[in-house]
Amino acid sequence: MSIGLLVSYHDTRREDRWIPIASEDSFGHHWKPICAELNLRWIPRFQSGWMLSPQDLPYILDELGRLHRYLSCGQTHAEIRPRLMARINALIRELTEIQKMKDADAYVGCPCQPQRRPISFAALAPAAAQAL
Repeated sequence: MSIGLLVSYHDTRREDRWIPIASEDSFGHHWKPICAELNLRWIPRFQSGWMLSPQDLPYILDELGRLHRYLSCGQTHAEIRPRLMARINALIRELTEIQKMKDADAYVGCPCQPQRRPISFAALAPAAAQAL
């Protein structure tokens, strides 16, 4: 099984998109230990899966940035660094775009996990903007 980001569009003419993050094995062996080293709390939750809300995105992007800086500065994890950096860069790019969208929902996790009906970013965008 794999963990990824699923972007679903309200406009049925647009195809949903799947952005892979890691296999379950790779996530457990590489991502989670690094997250534990950095005391990250949002990224490890990717494995259990949930519908992202606009309020989640700044925290997730912050942690992805911290993870990116850690991997780019350190000499550890050399064997997996290029693959992790590529996935982190793709996630940062996609989540930054999702923040701007009003017609998309995002789920992170395994595609086979049961999903609750997504909370619409469009419906939450005004409330989220006021909260920030």
